[in-house]
Amino acid sequence: MHATGSLILKSPHRVGHNVILSHAYAVKLYREEFKGVQGGQVGITLNGDWAMPYDDSPQSRREFFDLVRCEGLGSDRASLPF
Repeated sequence: MHATGSLILKSPHRVGHNVILSHAYAVKLYREEFKGVQGGQVGITLNGDWAMPYDDSPQSRREFFDLVRCEGLGSDRASLPF
């Protein structure tokens, strides 16, 4: 669930942008402070969930919305056209 007024659905690119920025800062810190001693590597794994209703019927859209909410994928019913 997202806070009331959350811009997450209006600007999903912000989330990905911030994930990549935070990773870049962590990599920089690791390379500057620890790599010389530890000699390790840094990687990133990104996950993007994708879901769609079975069809365009109102029932499918409602069931999709309920599933998305239960699965925590963070949809907002107001953004789904019924």
